[in-house]
Amino acid sequence: MSDSYTLSRVIRATPKRLFEAWLDSREHSDMTDRAATLDTAVGGDINSLDGLITGTNTQIEPYHRIVQVWTVTTSVVASFESRVEIVLSTLMGEGAIANAHDDGATITVTHSELPTGQSLFSPEWWEQTYFGGMDAYFARNRNGFMHPAHQREAKQNG
Repeated sequence: MSDSYTLSRVIRATPKRLFEAWLDSREHSDMTDRAATLDTAVGGDINSLDGLITGTNTQIEPYHRIVQVWTVTTSVVASFESRVEIVLSTLMGEGAIANAHDDGATITVTHSELPTGQSLFSPEWWEQTYFGGMDAYFARNRNGFMHPAHQREAKQNG
């Protein structure tokens, strides 16, 4: 038997920026404050969080969906594989958080095929390891989202 969960969060970036940052080695490293190398192709290798996670991209739909198989090996936890699906959306009908399009995009993570009872990957882990870092990263240096009304104002005042 395996465990799985799904969580959604609004991040102040467009789906395009989230997608690009997730698959870009430098940006992924900056978001998590830990070394990452990621290939952008289906079948490409991933290595994230200073080598805690290795794996493969199994499906990629540009700017909308990334599916990866993660393998984790630590001295504390026995090696195991899991599946991570990341869906990026601003559309209401596809699981997005209400009015997310006003503030950025909804990122929905489904982490599945986890060994029953494993304690490494949890919703809290995602919050601490990824979402908090993504919030900070996209808040810096105009990395993320600017509401369309503010873009018009910036152009008029620029």
